Amino acid sequence: MSPVLLLYGLTTFVICFCIHLLLWRIRRPGNEVLALLLIFFIMPLLVICFLRFLDRVEFLSHPVNLATVSLLHLALSIAYIITYPAARATSPTLKILLVVASAMPNGLTRAEIVKYVDVPELFSNCLKDLECSLIAREGDGFVLTWKGKLAVRLLILFRRMLGLQIPTVDKLFPHKGLL
Repeated sequence: MSPVLLLYGLTTFVICFCIHLLLWRIRRPGNEVLALLLIFFIMPLLVICFLRFLDRVEFLSHPVNLATVSLLHLALSIAYIITYPAARATSPTLKILLVVASAMPNGLTRAEIVKYVDVPELFSNCLKDLECSLIAREGDGFVLTWKGKLAVRLLILFRRMLGLQIPTVDKLFPHKGLL
């Protein structure tokens, strides 16, 4: 890959990332994933079409160059969008790391760490995140949305492809007896 093409691909991603940061600082959108898709996929596509129409950028006239830059931008964008929900959430792992970091250099015992972990809060936050797209309220309970059903099927397919066991509720929560 030509260094110039690499630079173009990285630059398009960085520009989209900066736009994303700016918009989130001004006002976080209600549907963050849709906004990310628009910023990282639709907006660059429109810019490329506009530049091709103007015939201003010479490298865009060669299909291989355009494909190379587009694939790099696409790969970086997909990787970022996939990791965004995890980065946005306050995970138990992050909380534990912050608690232990605050107690350095001495550290904490397991019992001291457990005091800081609020399981109901973590569960509630996770449920809120899922309710935005993968589950929906129905009566007093929750059901999978079409996106949730698709996510479950894809995760099961991915685990099968990797040769991993498909966990059941009993295996995931042996002490709870949820079903």
